[in-house]
Amino acid sequence: MKKSISIIISIFFIILLVYVPTYAEGALSIETTKVYSGMNRSYSNGYTPQITDGVVSVVLPLQGNTLNDVICVTPDMGIDGPFVYSNYQFNVRKSDGIYLINLPLRLKSERTGGLYPVIFNVSYDTQDGAMQQSFTVYVNVPDGNKTGEPELFITDYKVSPIQEEENEETATKTVINGGDEFNVSVTIKNVGSGTAKKIRLTYETVDGSIIPESSLNTVRIDDMSAGKSRTITFKMSASINALAGEQPFNISITYASDTMNYDISKQLTVKVTQPVKITIDNLMIPEIVETSQSFTIPISILNEGKSNIYDVTCRLDMDGMFGSSVYIGQVDAGTTGFVEMKVFAGTLSSNNKYGSTSGNLIITYKDSDSNEYTESISAATTITEPEVISADLPAEENQRMNVPTVSQWYISVIIGISVIAIAVAVIIVASYQRKLKMK
Repeated sequence: MKKSISIIISIFFIILLVYVPTYAEGALSIETTKVYSGMNRSYSNGYTPQITDGVVSVVLPLQGNTLNDVICVTPDMGIDGPFVYSNYQFNVRKSDGIYLINLPLRLKSERTGGLYPVIFNVSYDTQDGAMQQSFTVYVNVPDGNKTGEPELFITDYKVSPIQEEENEETATKTVINGGDEFNVSVTIKNVGSGTAKKIRLTYETVDGSIIPESSLNTVRIDDMSAGKSRTITFKMSASINALAGEQPFNISITYASDTMNYDISKQLTVKVTQPVKITIDNLMIPEIVETSQSFTIPISILNEGKSNIYDVTCRLDMDGMFGSSVYIGQVDAGTTGFVEMKVFAGTLSSNNKYGSTSGNLIITYKDSDSNEYTESISAATTITEPEVISADLPAEENQRMNVPTVSQWYISVIIGISVIAIAVAVIIVASYQRKLKMK
């Protein structure tokens, strides 16, 4: 017996020594399928860092798990490269499942163009201890301002809807309705010292929300000498399914000097507005409720529009019913918000305290521009007087009174039969005793 126990204990400790726990935390990786703020396209579609006004923005979206949902980032761009050196180090916290690194790097005015690496050294903690990974993003840097070389920049852009009769109000409008066409006017300037030649401007969609009106989405631009500006106008449209809010599209420009080829790109945005539309499920209120009774009402609100709604609040306006306002908050486009409201049944405000009552569930909410909306759904029920239990008799007496009684004639029959049975038994016993004496 002792030997068996020793074997079991030994096996148990061997299992403890061999077993290695596994954790959800693992190595980080680049999220390659989506376009994040500051990106012209996803990594899988060939993301390239953008240069604006001498500053390159390097965006790196990482996915994975760490112990505290935070990473420490130490970029390494080199001292002798085209970037203005600085000792960078910062923390990035996970948001919406992504660690989004966005590093702006100023370019040296005197630099040599080429493809340069920016290395992101990322350290973080897991339940297995501290870990470190490195990710490299390459930046295509143009030459600095050399004598005789052009340098184009997008200095401004405007958006306006297409109207048959344009007036002062529509000419300055910057919000586009979903499904509408609009004009985009982009201003570019040659801030270099040479003439820009073979200029091509291409405009294209990012995610299908803002799309060119034509498949011919490239505009040829005449040569631009140093210091000159030019405004180019083209047509785009907002998809009928575009979500409300700022939606992106891309602008890219290629040009050349006598000795070099250049390209720049920039992501611009258009503010899209969409009508709000919600559906409220029928209220499930009891047909009859007693005064002083409490119950809950489930409330379900479907956002059928293409615009998120905010500060969704519900309150009950019904005589005799008392329920505090309930707050749902934000309901994204295409999703459902749900909440339960606790209600207490009182009495009617009229002379007749009980009876039918009706009212409305009132829903208020706001759109992305803080415009407030109010909708309602009708509700009805009947309030009854509460059932009263008699207090005149003790509980034991009430219980006794509820026990059914046996009729008197039935008792008399039972007593009669019992007397006859006893008499017969006495006669039989007496007769038996006489016979024994005679013997």
